[in-house]
Amino acid sequence: MNTTLIRYAAQVVRASGRSVGILVMILDANDVVAPAVQDDVEFCFLTKDKVHSLSQDSTNGLEPSWADRMSSRGDLCFAAFANNRLAGYVWVAFDQVDAENNRGESLLTGVGISFPESICFMYKGFVHREFRGRQIYGRLMSRALTALARRKIAHMLSTADWTNFSAHKSCHRIGFRYLGLIWRFGSPRRMFTVTPKSARAMGIRFANDSGDTAPVTSNDPGLKLDASA
Repeated sequence: MNTTLIRYAAQVVRASGRSVGILVMILDANDVVAPAVQDDVEFCFLTKDKVHSLSQDSTNGLEPSWADRMSSRGDLCFAAFANNRLAGYVWVAFDQVDAENNRGESLLTGVGISFPESICFMYKGFVHREFRGRQIYGRLMSRALTALARRKIAHMLSTADWTNFSAHKSCHRIGFRYLGLIWRFGSPRRMFTVTPKSARAMGIRFANDSGDTAPVTSNDPGLKLDASA
């Protein structure tokens, strides 16, 4: 992926006041960059009750409603703890995600995605600011994929607004590779979608590749990447 070209295009789009796409990335279990570090960090899956409890602290970046995803959609949250304090987590989904939870800053960039059983989707990667710089993000991805191997998961798919360069950098640093861009264009009531061929070749499918009949209406920009090595 030519990041210089993306940056130039982003400047043009920002000047026109529009956002037109999201970047599709994937992390292979064998490609995670996660240096071995001996410290007090422990990793585990969170229960629904634990997610709800942790969501009471706004600095954790969790919403109480997300706990319901674990029972209604089968989502999982894999977390890191240091001295019994939440240091970070990765939130993953399986089978498919809807357009309202897979978009960039613009409502019009939302596209539903479905994917094979060997792939999970990362909604959000988060590391507390005070724990950043300790290689926790990469270790979270590595340990999460190791734990998910029992479900035959070998890849972690994710997306980010195409102008969110800090997210691109963080993901690239730990081993994510670019599959391409989802381009969205048209009017609010009739959006057309162009999706990356390399993603489709992996069995990843995008809803309404030719056009949408209804726009995304949620004001929630979906789950975000808020992490650093």
